[in-house]
Amino acid sequence: MNFEQVVKMCRARMNRVYNGTQYADTDGFDEYVRMRCSAACDELRAMGIELDGSPADVMLLTDYVCWQYANRDKGEDDPMWLRRRIKNRWIREAARRDT
Repeated sequence: MNFEQVVKMCRARMNRVYNGTQYADTDGFDEYVRMRCSAACDELRAMGIELDGSPADVMLLTDYVCWQYANRDKGEDDPMWLRRRIKNRWIREAARRDT
């Protein structure tokens, strides 16, 4: 999985300001998001999901990381739309392994 693509998507999703040459506070934010990406991939792998870098997987990881970032201090459960996407991805992974 190409985390750099996910970092760019996270910047866009979180409306990080582009000042003409770089994104605002890029260094700290990008490193934080890369670590979140790695941790999220590990979490998904523990659920039996191997992300393959497809557009759907990039968007799933982006949405998962952005949701975690936005809710990091709230202690809330994942929203239903995100749980459903993860479950559907798990089902596709299981079906792929069974064929």
